[in-house]
Amino acid sequence: MNSFAFDTHAFFKSLTYAGMEEQQAEALVEFQKQLINESLATKQDIREVKASIEEVKASVEETKVSIEETKASVEETKVSIEETKASVEETKVSIEETKASVEALRLKTEQDIEEVKASVEALRLKTEQSIEETKASIEALRLKTEQSIEKLRVELEKVKSEVAEVKSEVEKLRLEIKKDMKALELHLTLRLASVIILTTGLFATLVKLLP
Repeated sequence: MNSFAFDTHAFFKSLTYAGMEEQQAEALVEFQKQLINESLATKQDIREVKASIEEVKASVEETKVSIEETKASVEETKVSIEETKASVEETKVSIEETKASVEALRLKTEQDIEEVKASVEALRLKTEQSIEETKASIEALRLKTEQSIEKLRVELEKVKSEVAEVKSEVEKLRLEIKKDMKALELHLTLRLASVIILTTGLFATLVKLLP
């Protein structure tokens, strides 16, 4: 049995190129494949193939009519494609404009971000400066407070010393007053005794002088 490679794909393309519908072409390709693979290349087979070819030709003629109709549809499709291309071009222009807008927005956003970063950095530096100034003020206040406390402590010690001196003076004065009071008491006692003696003497003299 003679055999050869049957290019089904090429046969299918030839049929569809000739205008046959794909389903018919597939059926014919399958039929032809089976015919070639399962039959011997006899004259009877050739006649059967010729008959099939005649049938295919008739089908091709019918298909040509369908192709003409399809061509008209293709022309309409071409018009639709052109319209679609125009729409695509408009869409491309819109996309380019959108890209430009997005790029402008991106640049503006980056600029805004940089400005915000600069503001944050300036605020950070200002905050750090304020913190340092506050620390310096607190340190100065602490030193001033310590100096004031030390000054008050010295003044307090001075007052304590003065109070002690006053206490000493008061105690000394109290002792002197006490001593003076005793001397005054003794003086008054002696004066009173002298007065009593004098009075007694006068009274005795008066008694003697009375008849």
